[in-house]
Amino acid sequence: MKHRLARMTISAALSACIFLLGTHIQSSNASLHESASPAVEHESQAQPPEALRTQAEKWLAELGRQPQLANWSDAQLQLAPLGPGTHGWIATITHSGKNIGYMIINALPDGGYQLGEFGTGEYPIFNDFILEQSISRLELSKAPTSHERLYSHPLLATWRIEVDNEHYYTDAMTGELLPVDDKEWMLVTEEEQHLQGGFSSIEDMEAVVAVSLFLPAFDPYAKLPWLSKKPVNISNEAALIKKMTSEKPLRYAAERFHGQMLNAWAAVGFIQWKKDKESNLYIAIAANEYDEQVRFIPFELLNALGAFYD
Repeated sequence: MKHRLARMTISAALSACIFLLGTHIQSSNASLHESASPAVEHESQAQPPEALRTQAEKWLAELGRQPQLANWSDAQLQLAPLGPGTHGWIATITHSGKNIGYMIINALPDGGYQLGEFGTGEYPIFNDFILEQSISRLELSKAPTSHERLYSHPLLATWRIEVDNEHYYTDAMTGELLPVDDKEWMLVTEEEQHLQGGFSSIEDMEAVVAVSLFLPAFDPYAKLPWLSKKPVNISNEAALIKKMTSEKPLRYAAERFHGQMLNAWAAVGFIQWKKDKESNLYIAIAANEYDEQVRFIPFELLNALGAFYD
């Protein structure tokens, strides 16, 4: 609770208090399947194109070459559409029957695919267990009428939960209730629609991991430098790589939804992809020192929406 109060404005903190009142976690996913909207159910039946699966498997194999992701090398992929109108897919990565990671893959208008983000952990983005937690904490008087995934980019990903004519938005990764209504969501989505970024695939050209760094996780709220210091001046990939290889840990903070909420993460590494003369840097962020859920998000997007602090 202390951490949420540190990163929210007063109005957002009030909603967070309500959010934390319910702690019971439902033990079954039955209610989710019963209440799923027809649109979500229809999308889940769509078959992924063969070209998408081929590209996803190439990315998976390349990431599996990293020692810290060695179990990805012989993992399985399950592809499913993100939802209506997203033009994206979620690839859930499993090993020995257990979730170990995910990839978000965007279809490009002119063909090919884009690696929007990827991550590790048992509970990937848009996981049903986290959705169950969200619904339980809302302490609704009745089961949801419907729920759907909404994804614009890594920092704008949510479940939209509907109960009769009321709508709730919860974070797709943490399950946290967001200070957002339909109007605010549409406004922010329009403002940030240009920020989708990632590594674009092109036919017969291979992307490889050129350099990577994995650091121990730490508590990003142990210190609050965004309250008292100016952010680190980082203008390009090379500057951030140099900064992250120094001894001082970096934190990443971003105000969201027009200042109604502030999120902070520990910067715990990076993976830089290269293809010919192009490169794309993905920054690894973690919510706390215990979190196995590490997300790799394009540097350009993070740099546009927030700042790094040492």
